[in-house]
Amino acid sequence: MKVRNASPHHVAALIASACLLGGIPFVGSTYITVMILQMLMFITLAGSWNLITGFTGYMSFGHVVYFGVGAYAAALLITGRGVSWPLASLGGGGAAVVLAMIMGAICLRLRSHYFSISTFGLNEIVRVGVLLAEPWTRGGMGISLAPATSVILPFYAMAALALAVIVLTYLIVNSRFGLVLVAIREDEDAARVYGIPTVRYKIAAFTLSAFFAGVVGGVYTYQIGYIEPSSVFFPLISFQLIIFALFGGRGTVLGPVVGTISLFLLWEFLWVRFPYIQHSLFGVLLVVVVLFMPRGLIGVLSHRGLRALELKIPLRNRLLELPATAGS
Repeated sequence: MKVRNASPHHVAALIASACLLGGIPFVGSTYITVMILQMLMFITLAGSWNLITGFTGYMSFGHVVYFGVGAYAAALLITGRGVSWPLASLGGGGAAVVLAMIMGAICLRLRSHYFSISTFGLNEIVRVGVLLAEPWTRGGMGISLAPATSVILPFYAMAALALAVIVLTYLIVNSRFGLVLVAIREDEDAARVYGIPTVRYKIAAFTLSAFFAGVVGGVYTYQIGYIEPSSVFFPLISFQLIIFALFGGRGTVLGPVVGTISLFLLWEFLWVRFPYIQHSLFGVLLVVVVLFMPRGLIGVLSHRGLRALELKIPLRNRLLELPATAGS
């Protein structure tokens, strides 16, 4: 597969966005800074979810479990071992990877709605397990940490993670690894016939996806100062990031970014203007997206001529471009 280089426009836009984000904690209010921090968190979560669902087609409804495992692992490392929060956050990512490798070897052998149900069930199993493991996790009482003295460091950490997911997704799109994942999404049986070890590739994507969610959970723990099972294993987090990714366009580099920013701002508007029916309006929007925008906002813009925004693996690059030794 031919590898596409980043255009000067993409590089310039990335640099400009990074510079703009870098100044927000110093020129913006605390409310704006925290809101953008949360936006960056969901960009990272939606982008990490996109690595497994967008490219392999395996719809995960339990992505929040890796966020929660990362949050608890980081909290236990900070409170129990005195580990600094950056290292504890990376430890949270490591814990999420271990869980993803174990569960991926089991769940990724399932397909369609069976896989989706298993991921949702996994989140509930882990949540209940954390509640029952009270001697170590303090159960429903949760874990309290010393609150972050400033929101600046968590802000930059979230920004770095969001940028890392975007760059990683771009690299995957322009690699044989990404082409194999898309081949699995388009026709997994055909991919297996061509000698591709599909389970191994799916587990690799699954663990990458889980790592970023786990690290985000660790940074969130440090920033918020308190976690408990119902907050970090909350299924609504999974559904929110899925909506963000679908609205922007799954399987693309910029889809989770565009979707998260658009819907986050819309959510703030609805919360201010229509506080009693915001959830209903959001639900109507989701139905509209599923029915009339199956490729998301990026797909709509691409169809109207803005193909530079799509940044995805062309569907013409299929299994025939892969050598029979792709799995070796």
